[in-house]
Amino acid sequence: MEGEDGKKLRAARAQCKRTITLVEKYLQTGTDLDVHELKVHKQSLIKTQEKYEHILEQMEYMNIDKDEDLTERIWSAMSSIETHMTEDAAISTRSCPQNLQPAYDIKLPAIEIPTFDGKDLNAFKPFMDLFLSVIHKDNRLQNVQKLYYLKRYLKNEPLKIIDNLPLTDESYINSLDLLNKRYNNLFLLVNNHICTLFDLPSISKGTAQQLRDFTSSFRQQLSALKNLNQKVEYWDSMLISLITRKLDSLTVRLFHTNRDITILPSVDNILDFLDNRALALESSPTSTSSRNYYVNLAGAQESNKSRSTNNNCKLCSQNHFLFKCPTFLLMPVEERHKYIDEKSLCKICLRLHTNKVCRYNFNCAKCKSKDHNTLIHLDSFTDAESQNQINLIACKDQHSNCGMRPVLTHWPQL
Repeated sequence: MEGEDGKKLRAARAQCKRTITLVEKYLQTGTDLDVHELKVHKQSLIKTQEKYEHILEQMEYMNIDKDEDLTERIWSAMSSIETHMTEDAAISTRSCPQNLQPAYDIKLPAIEIPTFDGKDLNAFKPFMDLFLSVIHKDNRLQNVQKLYYLKRYLKNEPLKIIDNLPLTDESYINSLDLLNKRYNNLFLLVNNHICTLFDLPSISKGTAQQLRDFTSSFRQQLSALKNLNQKVEYWDSMLISLITRKLDSLTVRLFHTNRDITILPSVDNILDFLDNRALALESSPTSTSSRNYYVNLAGAQESNKSRSTNNNCKLCSQNHFLFKCPTFLLMPVEERHKYIDEKSLCKICLRLHTNKVCRYNFNCAKCKSKDHNTLIHLDSFTDAESQNQINLIACKDQHSNCGMRPVLTHWPQL
């Protein structure tokens, strides 16, 4: 059972709830509410909020169930009061004489502050500048309200940094200090921008769109470094070396061709050159020669692909020539010779081609013949060659006196 302290905390919490309920009923009475009464109810809600925060701390310390969280109801009521007070101020402005009205009466779209999650360190300064301009400098808001809005625009790690701070006026300034110490780190910001420069994607084709994207991203990082008081105007040589490494070879050659070689170029020179080249590429239609180049390139790729396909072995379908096939080399010579005949392959190069004369010219390593490959050499080839030589000699002796040509009497068996 709860002790006496627990009962007192629940009673105090019930009193806060009654105060909120009274303000809500007052706001529901109509739209034409008195400004002074609205200010009184606003002050009452602020005090109730502070009292309620203290009660919650005590209840959490004593491990007492909080039942319903009243924070949302408090801020909803305060938001309604601010709306009524803003409408009353607008009515007062319209009722003023014409010469006291502002010079412009155009309703601008609401400024949306992006949520900061801490993943991109470069996004912190733009986020904080926008928050300070829209929320921090709004004199109508108290610090506790500014802290509430600040928490709404944070998530993940940034929110965890300030989430445990109580919702009070003093915590707002502390929250800004904690966020600045964590994310407004000059070294990390500069290092992050430099790393982004080095990590820009390389240009492969040098198209107008690629050149535009590259120069735009490069200038953005340079501007960010200048805003961080970095002397980037003295980095020209290093940055030009970085840029030329990112560009395609044709663009680099054109840049060096058009510049004055007696003067060191600046970063602005090379970026202006890339802008002009992108403009020229956008203004000129695609040339026929360029289209033919890509067509021929595609044709060459198809040719290489087909050549690679022709390398497939006819015997085992692997990607090698027949004369390197392990299966073919393990076959007896007679079976190799029979396989060549069945597949109508060339007996010299062991390939399939339509030309009658093989473009390869080499001798058999065993018999020095030019009409067959060493891998399909049969012993009958050697016997036939020997017999043919004997017949030639005999014929020459018999017809040496009559001048008749010797005639082959034995043809080599294939």
